[in-house]
Amino acid sequence: MEIDEAMEFQRRSWIVQRIGWVFFALVLLLACLGLFGNGPLSDAKAGQENGTLWLEYPRFARFKDEFRITAHVNSGTATEGETMIQLDRDYLERVEVSNIIPEPDAEINAPGQVTYVFKTNNANPPFTAYFYLTPREVGMQAGTFQLQNEQVVRFSQFIYP
Repeated sequence: MEIDEAMEFQRRSWIVQRIGWVFFALVLLLACLGLFGNGPLSDAKAGQENGTLWLEYPRFARFKDEFRITAHVNSGTATEGETMIQLDRDYLERVEVSNIIPEPDAEINAPGQVTYVFKTNNANPPFTAYFYLTPREVGMQAGTFQLQNEQVVRFSQFIYP
């Protein structure tokens, strides 16, 4: 009995199969590292840790899934017992502020920015605020945090559908 063999086709299908294995292994590795959720690729920092303001935030988040941005304010930056953190309005229009801990004592709306005022004691230790946000849009998001009209810290993140 004679069988038609297409060895060239078989070789090509083996190559495609191996490329598929490598592709899926790479996707699995990136998922384990945090490309699609929590992990070292997802965790990001913006600003200098020894500067007046720096942020910890997720580089990747999901649409309508709450995430947290931690704003660290180093000592010596409060004026008159208050720390003011300003966020740009463009970013705030693309996310919903679910909660801020500690709760700000005042919120000042101005053109292009929203300022959150936190009362701090006169000892002026480092201050940390946690902003819980929920994305309203999918895609690349960029924003800025600013400390009392001083240092601007820029960050960007990708929001998955």
